[in-house]
Amino acid sequence: MAADLGWCCSLACSFVVYLFCVPSLAVAGSYQCPASCTCLGSLVDCSKRELTTVPDDLPTWVEILDLSSNKLASIGLLSSQSLINLEKLDLSNNELDTLNATTVADLPVLRELKLNYNHMNELPVLAQTVNITFLSVQHNNIESISAEALDRLPKLRTLDLGYNQIKQLTNDMFPLHPNLHQLYLNNNRIKKIDRGALKNVPNLQWLKLNKNKIRHLPKEVFANLTKLQDLELSRNRLQVIEGLTFKGLTSLVTLKLDRNTISDLMDGAFYGPGNIHNLILDHNNITSISKGWLYGLARLEVLELSHNDISNIEEDVWSYCHLLSRLDLSDNGLSLVTDRTFAGLGSLQHLLLDNNKMSYIASGAFHDLGSLQVLELDNNEISWTIEDMNGAFEGLSGLKRLSLRTNHIKLIAKRAFDGLEHLHELHLENNSLTSIQMNAFGEMKSLQEIHINTSSLVCDCQLAWLPHWLAQAGFQHSVTAKCVHPESLKGLSVMEVETEHFKCNDSPKPVIQGQPESQAALKGSNTSLECVSLSSDPSPLIVQWRKDNILIQKGHIENYERAPEEGIFELRSVLVIENIQDDDGGVYQCVVSNQLGTAYSAKAEVTVNVMPYFLKTPEDVTAPAGTTARLECLAMGHPTPRIAWKKDGGDNFPAARERRLLMMPTDDVFFITKVNLEDEGVYSCTAENNVGTVVANATLKVLKKPVFEHEMEDKIVELGSTAVLECMASGSPKPEVQWLKDDQPLHVTTRHFFTAENRLLVIYQTQELDAGVYTCRVSNTLAKEEGHSRLTVLSVDLGQVNPENPQSSTGESQCKGGIFGEDSMMTGIIIIAVVCCVVGTSLIWVIIIYKTRKRTEEYSSTPTDETTLPGEMPSTPYHSSDRDSNSPGILTASHLPSSFGRYPGMEVNAGFGYSPAKGVRMAAIFPSDVEDDDHRQSIPLTSDEQQPAESSDTSIQMLRRARHSTGSDTLHSSPSPHHSAHSLHSNRSAILHTFQPHLVTNGGTNGVARCQHPAMMSCDGCDPHRTVALVHSSRDRDRLR
Repeated sequence: MAADLGWCCSLACSFVVYLFCVPSLAVAGSYQCPASCTCLGSLVDCSKRELTTVPDDLPTWVEILDLSSNKLASIGLLSSQSLINLEKLDLSNNELDTLNATTVADLPVLRELKLNYNHMNELPVLAQTVNITFLSVQHNNIESISAEALDRLPKLRTLDLGYNQIKQLTNDMFPLHPNLHQLYLNNNRIKKIDRGALKNVPNLQWLKLNKNKIRHLPKEVFANLTKLQDLELSRNRLQVIEGLTFKGLTSLVTLKLDRNTISDLMDGAFYGPGNIHNLILDHNNITSISKGWLYGLARLEVLELSHNDISNIEEDVWSYCHLLSRLDLSDNGLSLVTDRTFAGLGSLQHLLLDNNKMSYIASGAFHDLGSLQVLELDNNEISWTIEDMNGAFEGLSGLKRLSLRTNHIKLIAKRAFDGLEHLHELHLENNSLTSIQMNAFGEMKSLQEIHINTSSLVCDCQLAWLPHWLAQAGFQHSVTAKCVHPESLKGLSVMEVETEHFKCNDSPKPVIQGQPESQAALKGSNTSLECVSLSSDPSPLIVQWRKDNILIQKGHIENYERAPEEGIFELRSVLVIENIQDDDGGVYQCVVSNQLGTAYSAKAEVTVNVMPYFLKTPEDVTAPAGTTARLECLAMGHPTPRIAWKKDGGDNFPAARERRLLMMPTDDVFFITKVNLEDEGVYSCTAENNVGTVVANATLKVLKKPVFEHEMEDKIVELGSTAVLECMASGSPKPEVQWLKDDQPLHVTTRHFFTAENRLLVIYQTQELDAGVYTCRVSNTLAKEEGHSRLTVLSVDLGQVNPENPQSSTGESQCKGGIFGEDSMMTGIIIIAVVCCVVGTSLIWVIIIYKTRKRTEEYSSTPTDETTLPGEMPSTPYHSSDRDSNSPGILTASHLPSSFGRYPGMEVNAGFGYSPAKGVRMAAIFPSDVEDDDHRQSIPLTSDEQQPAESSDTSIQMLRRARHSTGSDTLHSSPSPHHSAHSLHSNRSAILHTFQPHLVTNGGTNGVARCQHPAMMSCDGCDPHRTVALVHSSRDRDRLR
């Protein structure tokens, strides 16, 4: 096209020269024109002469020679003539298939050569001396570009190879050619462009590749074309534009990619050029406008996106395009305009949105478009925006032209055009307007043209103002407005109706009588909205429902018509929402219309409430003492649930009291700093809203190295007495206890047994071989510790026990053989003193036992031989609603081990003493095993699950009473009907035991007392003439007191 334009300009100039020069040439007698041609100035036109050879009498003064549209197969004679002034030669539309190199060798000033519409298969290789700057070889059969041919044209600036058979641009096709500025390759068959195909034409300014078969553009294929200003790739088969495809085109101003099949514009697709003013992307398959592919278009002024499939425009997408002045989005699939759709386009002057599916324009949608002058909205469905909204066009203070043709508008509301003070043209053609509210056009003070054509007006009293306003404003000739109701005025122009004939006796417009009501519904349930409308016109009532101002296309709508009464027609419409989900929440409205008008109901909001549910649940945590424990809990729901934490069912727990809790208001993490054993337990995360509550539990386990509560003490016992060695250690996990004697594993006999979870070693009827160093080794997963206690066994001879008074020796050891002589007076005194002490001590203990038993019975409403242990909390996380109840459970005797130490008939006691970590009080065999009640942890119990706990100073008496009342050493735990299947701790509560050998009469024979186990099993190895007591030292005796 540019070449043709230049050629025409040359002809015009030649004609002017001819007008002035011909007279002087004629006078001089030097003007000669070939007989077969016509001449005009410096132009010799020999076209369309059916010439087969070049005329041989061409004048030397010719500058433009046109030999097109002949039958020339060669131009040999041209070189034999001295055409030293020839600048332009047109050989188009001939039968040339080649061009000899010497043909134009003697044309020293030839600048332009046209060889269009011939039969050439390749570019002609011309003489080296040729100064051609313009070469056009359109409409030939050239399949490739010869590097040699271009190399012979060093001054070539424009090369037009359009309409040939070129299939590929290869890397070696173009030699280094710094003077080439324009390259036209339109209408070829190019499918592929190699990455380096254009590297040797760095000064290219125009590149046209329209109407080829290119499917893909390699990244940075145009990287060397830093001078390129215009790139056209229209009518190809491009589908994807990858990022950085146009990198390097720093001078690019216009990029045309229209009429391809582009569907994907990757992020950074146009990043790199930085100077693009015009981007043409119409007639493609683009579906959305996103920030990603607009990045880098800071200087964009014109963006053409018409005839695509765009249905979505991201919010704030125009932040990179502040200079955009024209935006064409016509013929797409846009359905709405939000208040952020065009945010940031302060320089926009032309906005084309016609031929979309637009049904909703949000209030303030054009607030940022203060410079907009033209807004096209033809052929949409925005009737609701004009009929039921106020100020949809606010912010368009500079708008000059607004077109709303063919939008199914029936009613123009009073404030529909607020904000359009400077509007000049308003187009409302092809809308079946039935009513225009008073002064609907009053805000448009600068209105110069208004175009309306409707024959559906209801000419009632509400329209009486219109004829006067039209006449006053001078628009009566551009407005066609005819009445359809009442019947007497049907077909008349409003300008022909007298004012008194505009009456409101009976209006045929629909009226909303029953409004839909706002409501809240639980997710997954069913709900419905109801709308009742009335009309006096027999034309059918049409009901539509919309949600958030968008028409509901596939809703479950049930319409119920009622037989007319007194000429009034009623229609009840019910919108049913089944299995309501989050997306169903919003604002609903009923729209009722007939052929004479439209009515809009009040808006009803539907809120979807969702029961809280967990996205993150806390998991069991194990933390070393002194570190920080981390628990996560995240819940969702509607309304947003409130998150709260509890420990073991309460909210006043040690970490809370000591301010060691860290909770992030905007996070889902809960921290406990400097954890200790008191922090162990079950932590509950509670999520609650007005729909319900859910709970998730997790157990915190604190790890602590084994530590001895007090050092082990050496023991001195008498031969035959009972020795008790204590190994009191704590830790988490609870340490395992192992006993050694003289650094060797302890050899356990029937005289040895363990209690209090192996923390007490009891040696019955001590022998001299029992003496030695006992080692208690405690260990858990963290560490191992050892304690030592030396046991010394003394031999004492206290003489024969008086068989008539066996009680005198109760609590004393009477063994033959001692360290005192039998005949010594000192021995007798000592024996008397010891017996007195024993008797006195026994009396004191009897009183204490009596008092304790009496006090215990006062606290217990019902005598029982069973003791209930505190229930355990579940360890594994569980979820429950606020309607659920998880009662503490209690372990029964069936859960416990069946053996105890080495004694037949005895059971192992797995839980004597008190475990602070579990909050469970255990029985004790000695008062030293009982700890202070102040360390007791509060456990929530119901009245039917646990009995009141006994005080610590009566533990032994309680055990003894239970033993004597049942004849058994076992205190059983009562099973709870609410016992949880999940256990908080792995250790099970054990049956409580005591072991106290006591005296019984040996069948009354000789009144001799012998020792017997409380379980009625005789003590193996027990001397029938001696008694055994658990008191093994004066210190223990004092402790028992």
